[in-house]
Amino acid sequence: MESVVAIKRRARSAEQKAHRRQTVLEVAERYFLEVGYEAFSMAQLAKRAGLVKGTLYLYFETREELFLTLYEQSLVRWSRAFIGQLSGPLPSRNYA
Repeated sequence: MESVVAIKRRARSAEQKAHRRQTVLEVAERYFLEVGYEAFSMAQLAKRAGLVKGTLYLYFETREELFLTLYEQSLVRWSRAFIGQLSGPLPSRNYA
């Protein structure tokens, strides 16, 4: 199912740009889970995010850069969940 996020105004401040970038990542993650890497299209992502394709490339120069960012975010989420499950300080030797 295709969802479109309406992004109407131009992001001017650093905060607005960061928010817009995060919105693009959220839409991209849902889209990727839906269609996979091979069928993933930056043009379709732009449409789903309510952007023109050129604006999307202001945030991510390539599809690969976008996927690496999604991968990094998933690693951070996984690490936080893992660390959150620890029952106390863990010496580096035990962690390794």
